[in-house]
Amino acid sequence: MEIFLWILSLVLAYLIGSISPAYILGKLVKKIDIRKYGSKNAGAMNAGHVIGKWAGVITAMFDMLKGIIAFYITLLIFQAPMNVPNASLIPLAAYFAGFFAILGHDFPFYLNFKGGKGAATTYGFIILLSIFLFRSILNNFGLPMLMPLIFSGAVFVICGSIFYYIQRSGNLTAFIFVPIWLTVIWINAIRFNLIILASALTFFLLYVIFTSIITTKNLKNLKKDMKFGKRKKKKIKVLRKLLRLATIIFPLLYFVMSKFWLLVLIGVIFLFFISQDIARVLKKKHLKKLYKKSDKKISNLSLFLIGCIITVAFFAKEYAIIALSMLVVGDLFAEIIGIKFGKKMLIFNKSLEGSLACFVSSLIIGLLLMPFLNIGIYVVVIAAAVVMLTELVSAWLDNLTIAPITALVLRLLPF
Repeated sequence: MEIFLWILSLVLAYLIGSISPAYILGKLVKKIDIRKYGSKNAGAMNAGHVIGKWAGVITAMFDMLKGIIAFYITLLIFQAPMNVPNASLIPLAAYFAGFFAILGHDFPFYLNFKGGKGAATTYGFIILLSIFLFRSILNNFGLPMLMPLIFSGAVFVICGSIFYYIQRSGNLTAFIFVPIWLTVIWINAIRFNLIILASALTFFLLYVIFTSIITTKNLKNLKKDMKFGKRKKKKIKVLRKLLRLATIIFPLLYFVMSKFWLLVLIGVIFLFFISQDIARVLKKKHLKKLYKKSDKKISNLSLFLIGCIITVAFFAKEYAIIALSMLVVGDLFAEIIGIKFGKKMLIFNKSLEGSLACFVSSLIIGLLLMPFLNIGIYVVVIAAAVVMLTELVSAWLDNLTIAPITALVLRLLPF
């Protein structure tokens, strides 16, 4: 009997999700297939561009409600109470109904399985999941345990708004920030032992990450959605950026490795890069792809490693992990966004857009690490602000100064 209820719930959820107001309004109002116009997407943003703002609003509202409607219909089918105080008491099928509503939106059978991107439907269902998570924590653990997550949500909304301001693409913002927020609530569901919610979120998160990667690879349509103007043609040394991103392993290893052995590891890597610097200065054989023309005698990579050594050696583990993580992610995104999207120049050839990207990315990595460290949301916000300001005013020394200064400020603050 339960299997029949599962099948009925998921089929109904898929059918609800497959209702495409953008496609229907396009046929009724304009006599067109909206998938052949604008960004060629049967979603809210394209409906607003092609049919009219009113159509975009209607489409967005209906799409956001799809997963919620499917969720509550499943509760009715399973005869579960509508006002459930704990997320773990909700039937697993109800969570999967929201997931199947998104599948229906993305792959409607009557449109040859070519629907929208699922951003609005995903947003709506994530809001519902977040509410259930918040209420479960409040009912079982009290308001003090919930407040950090509330502040995290507020910070996350601010970060998403700033990112949208930088590149003017609602879809790109959704495809980047939705998986991150899902990760945040998934971590907290596990942390507070909400096993059924965490299990459902695991499948949901994997699907959203997969579809985000596939969709963002379709740059042709995403570029139509962006309104940031002409991007700069300045090239980015990919190898350098990959190496910098790989150093996120340092703060992650610090969770399981002692200070001594982490310093040994960073020290060995530093000796390799400083040897390359010496070879470059002496005009001997070295890895040229690692360097830029603007690099000084000591390269940015070597300065970065010196900053890591100072931070790990002289500051508490929690502060070192948060400072190193924000250094890796914040400085990386500051440079990439500044190069590609920077318009409003500030000082030392750095842009407002790059600084905002540094702040947003630092905040996000801080939010993801917060449940594993003995720090509050205010520490994360202060650290991200220090990283942004240090990156802005340190000129070419930012690789050396960001992590130690951030850790020092956190050490001096009265908490």
